[in-house]
Amino acid sequence: MPNDFIPSRRRLVMLASAALGTSLVGGIGRLAFADDDDSDNHFADSANTSFTLANTGLKARVVVVGGGMAGATVAKYLRLWGGSGVQVTLVEPNARYTSNIMSNLVLNGSRNISTLGYTYASLSAKYGVAVKQARLSAINAAAKSVTLSDGTSLPYDRLVLAPGVEFMDAYGITQNDYATATPHAWQAGPQTSLLATQLAGMSNGTFVMTIPKAPYRCPPGPYERACLVADYLKTYRGSASRVIVLDENATIQAEKETFNHAFTSIHASVITYVPGATDIRIDPATRQVRYLDVVGAPQTINAQVVAPIPP
Repeated sequence: MPNDFIPSRRRLVMLASAALGTSLVGGIGRLAFADDDDSDNHFADSANTSFTLANTGLKARVVVVGGGMAGATVAKYLRLWGGSGVQVTLVEPNARYTSNIMSNLVLNGSRNISTLGYTYASLSAKYGVAVKQARLSAINAAAKSVTLSDGTSLPYDRLVLAPGVEFMDAYGITQNDYATATPHAWQAGPQTSLLATQLAGMSNGTFVMTIPKAPYRCPPGPYERACLVADYLKTYRGSASRVIVLDENATIQAEKETFNHAFTSIHASVITYVPGATDIRIDPATRQVRYLDVVGAPQTINAQVVAPIPP
């Protein structure tokens, strides 16, 4: 197995299926996030946080795979609610987590991507979570252990898998195209910065974004992005700028009245919303976008910037 092996979301599901019955977390009675008491870009960091872990009588070893919002939250609250006898290890390949929340604001220059980065230092220092920077390679359900990319084997009593979403190649676009030419930026990070740079370089041009068939991550997010980009382009990049939204769904998927008003009134001079678009194809080199409209008629757009949100 190569050292740079990265289990896909599908592979993690397959591994979890092999370990059926071991991936269970219960007893979380309310929404509570890892950064509820956040400051200074550390997960769960607060200068005023002070607590003593209770002795609940529970003793267990829990391994949490994935250090996004779900994984970091589970790790923190298993320590808080499980008590001093519950040992929690968080496995995450990255030293920093970049928040998707507020990342659209990077596109119009309101936020810098660096302000959305968080470390795992406080999960370790304040809550006693052991943080292991590595990738998951294998699950041994019979032995109740996981093997990591650095060769480490971690035993567990309970295993939590929180790998996040996996973005597929789509519309004729590959993973390399996402990273270099047509960024989806639906996972905050380098693609967010790339898309912001591309938008800043526009001048009275056309921006095309796609929305995949539901379900997809953050239903209102694409429509929010369309409005934010429209406002930015018409204000700073030329009044003739256009935003074309190709939605594979038959209608707006979240806050329909709000976004319908935004598209038909507030940003009517900029946004063209196309529901029911199918057979979308994108040329990453030329930024030409072809699709079939709701009645099946072929359409072509020559765009300056394209941001396809993949399924």
